[in-house]
Amino acid sequence: MTWRALVPLLLGLVQPSCSSGEVAPFTVGAAASATDALGEAVARWNASPEARRGARASFASSSTVARQMEAGAPFEIIVSADRSYIERLQDADLVDPASVAVLARNALVLAVREEDADLLAPLGSAPIRAGATLPSSLAGARWCTGDPEHVPAGSYAREALGALGWWGAVEPALVAVRDVRAAVRLVQLGEADLCVAYASDVHGRDLVSVPLDGALHRPVQLVAAAATDAGDEAREFLAVLSAPGAPAFGAAMGFLPFEGTR
Repeated sequence: MTWRALVPLLLGLVQPSCSSGEVAPFTVGAAASATDALGEAVARWNASPEARRGARASFASSSTVARQMEAGAPFEIIVSADRSYIERLQDADLVDPASVAVLARNALVLAVREEDADLLAPLGSAPIRAGATLPSSLAGARWCTGDPEHVPAGSYAREALGALGWWGAVEPALVAVRDVRAAVRLVQLGEADLCVAYASDVHGRDLVSVPLDGALHRPVQLVAAAATDAGDEAREFLAVLSAPGAPAFGAAMGFLPFEGTR
């Protein structure tokens, strides 16, 4: 089955239908790592009396969302954890270059359940920097992250662990999953010893984490854009998300503020 054939099925799993006469909500296709923050932003938008058109969201890995849009998914806004997918859609004239905005920064962490905190104890609490030695407690540990071949979190993890010189030792024990939130769930369920995830994904959860120094990998940014045919309401929603100091992707959700030109 092709991606184009799958799009209606995938969207139908997460989007309610509209009764006759109702204005269909616009759809935001978003990275799984944006689930909590964007879910709250959509709820606030829909509860606002000024909202003339509702919003709904469809979550998957950034690469999956990009492929869905390329296959014809009716996303009016897209939110990606890797800017390269936004650039790819921009090159295909599917998103408006003038609308591209960085919503927030993020950080990578190693995370374990509280009862497995001893696995990370040898690393201390400071960010793991170049030159750090792989602790014996992690040698052979079953760990997970998004599939490095197409999930941004996994790609960043491979970069960081490669820069540390750990990748060759830990890759055989990797459980590659469909998105970073799935990796966090495996650890919570005790089906993996630890995961590499975004700081925002472990924020507020009963997990113990140690950050990876940001110099070990490309900057992790959450980037959004409007489709070339996005309606006015969808563009207004994006403006709300990307406004300086906007709460959706702030520190309260585990994100880092973005400093620079959006």
